[in-house]
Amino acid sequence: METYNLRKFVYFSIILLVFTFSGNIFAENSYEKKARKQYNDGLTFQEKGKIKNAIIKYEIAKRIDPSLYEPYYQLGKIYVNEKNYDKAEKLFKTVTELKPNLYLGHLELGHLYFETKQYNYAKNALEKALELESNNFGVYYYLGNIYLVSERKRTFYKSAGMIC
Repeated sequence: METYNLRKFVYFSIILLVFTFSGNIFAENSYEKKARKQYNDGLTFQEKGKIKNAIIKYEIAKRIDPSLYEPYYQLGKIYVNEKNYDKAEKLFKTVTELKPNLYLGHLELGHLYFETKQYNYAKNALEKALELESNNFGVYYYLGNIYLVSERKRTFYKSAGMIC
């Protein structure tokens, strides 16, 4: 009789563990689905030019699932367009932390640094993007401009008699 109760207890415990574990999986997928829904709504608003609504949806998506990199990326692009470079930089850095092998995060950081004339940072970010995606025209475009600016500075310093 005791072995029957022990088996029953063990079976019940195993079933309970399986349901508990599978419940967590479903909960995680539920969070990701909810975050993706908010993100997709944000994209729709952004396409319609309703930027404030898009920002709200992206922020909600970030809160629901902080590991989803896409809302950070889209918010960064919005803030670059609004010339709010500090916010954009933080967002793109988060993208590169969440997805270090995604060249887009590094490319956008490079673009941002180029726009703010931080050419050394831009060069580093763009070289990382190039390492990850060697066939991207945007990377070559910004790197070429950085080298052009650097060469002009060098020429200016030399003509002014300064050592560079």
